[in-house]
Amino acid sequence: MTSGFAFLHPWCLLAGCAVVFLHLAARRRPAPAIRVSATTVEATSPRRSFDPSLLEVLGLIGLACAVARPVGREIVEDPARGIEIALVTDVSSSMLAKDLSEGKTRLDVAKDAAARFIASRGNDRVALVTFARHPDLACPPTRDHGALGRMLQSTATVRADGPEDATGIGFATAFACDVLRRRGDGARVVVLLSDGEENVATTLAKDAVTPYQAGVAAAALGIRVHTVAVGGGSRAADGSSRPLDTTELQRIAELTGGLFFRASDAAALDEVYARLDALEPTRAGTPRVVLREWFLAFLLPGLLLWCVGRIVSSTSKGVVP
Repeated sequence: MTSGFAFLHPWCLLAGCAVVFLHLAARRRPAPAIRVSATTVEATSPRRSFDPSLLEVLGLIGLACAVARPVGREIVEDPARGIEIALVTDVSSSMLAKDLSEGKTRLDVAKDAAARFIASRGNDRVALVTFARHPDLACPPTRDHGALGRMLQSTATVRADGPEDATGIGFATAFACDVLRRRGDGARVVVLLSDGEENVATTLAKDAVTPYQAGVAAAALGIRVHTVAVGGGSRAADGSSRPLDTTELQRIAELTGGLFFRASDAAALDEVYARLDALEPTRAGTPRVVLREWFLAFLLPGLLLWCVGRIVSSTSKGVVP
């Protein structure tokens, strides 16, 4: 930070100098007077050991400086400007599989990786959206990453084979975009993580949002959606395992200008978040000039000195023509 001092209307100083000169010229013309004391009356010329007009001059100088509008100029750096991020996490029962890390479920690994990502985004507002059949806003966009972390760690999967145990990728994406849409027109990013395929927006579901529709809506809002497919595959109805079809996740990313990632283990997921951290940098702060007004610092002392000078010069002695 650097600072400086300036007058915004320096020409007023010249006008002030002219007023001071005229005031001094008027005060220099002595006039005979009769000094009246408590006991005697004598004719004399006015003499003082201290001339109160000096106070008046200083007061006029202060007033002239105030009218010239003195300001202090400070160049300050704006803090880095964060972006708006929505972390969208699948909490369907398939996230209980333990194929990413020994002894940990897919959801636990995802939460740990997301927590480290959040810790690196100190200037960003981050929201947490969880979804299975329907999305839920677990935490609105916030810079209180401590509270966000606690909400993240308390996230749990839905009941297996319950009414919510499905995967609505399109609805979750559209919901997250709506959350970020309310945050203005700055940089906004969705990071969607899932281990499944869309099975809510079917031909029988009239009001469901397909992944394609969600991608088109996100692109129209200028929101990038990065998608992450985790796990080794999905389980079919007969219990067999099959590779995950990531076509819809890839399409969402392509439509919005985002990237698609696959993570088959915990280390790969950490690498995904590291890449996302580099892809979505915080905008650097820019310097700006701040003006600090010094008007009153000159006006008040100037008025005080001028008034005191006038009072002293008129009360130090009585003057009789």
